[in-house]
Amino acid sequence: MRAALDEKKARRKRAGKLLALHGIVILAILLYLFLLNYFSIGCPIRSLTGIPCPTCGVTRALLSLLRLDFAGYFRYNPMAVPLCAAIFLAFHEKLLRIGRRWFLALIIGTAVLTFVVYLIRLKLNIIL
Repeated sequence: MRAALDEKKARRKRAGKLLALHGIVILAILLYLFLLNYFSIGCPIRSLTGIPCPTCGVTRALLSLLRLDFAGYFRYNPMAVPLCAAIFLAFHEKLLRIGRRWFLALIIGTAVLTFVVYLIRLKLNIIL
């Protein structure tokens, strides 16, 4: 009986930490979006090197998607949603309940696909 209560308490503590972590991440994203709109901050890699990074346009693509502007989403960066999903799943591996090999294949596959799309967009000069 005591062990069950301790396990329940430990689960609640882990859930509380996870919820706090998600809250911090959401606040950081909101702060970034505020600063992006207020100061017109762009991609720091592109600002420093003049070369766009593979994730250039992800923020604008997601904002376009929120406005249901699908053409804008694909114009800015068509890998925005898969990238966000892969990042989320990388931190929450247990949600998938699949083997480690499949999990790594999913994450690495998303990274490779993102890089391939990046190279195509660079070649066609369509990175905004």
